[in-house]
Amino acid sequence: MKKYKIDCVQSLEGFLKEMSGTCDGFSPDSDFRDFADKEGKPLFTDKDAAYLNKVLLECYRLCAKEVIDIHMFHSGLHVNPGK
Repeated sequence: MKKYKIDCVQSLEGFLKEMSGTCDGFSPDSDFRDFADKEGKPLFTDKDAAYLNKVLLECYRLCAKEVIDIHMFHSGLHVNPGK
């Protein structure tokens, strides 16, 4: 599992773009335990989903610090699915 450090707007953008491209239907309110592949198998292990949920919490903390609406920020990103 790739490690993420959410410590600036650029790292926030990178994480949100990557998750949007990886997880069909991703939003900042997502729980990574809920994502499945086309066969219905979990996209992430329990450990990886817990880690990604913690990273998403760090995204919220950065947004609070920087006074960024995470939902507006995410909706403004241009994402290429599967990239």
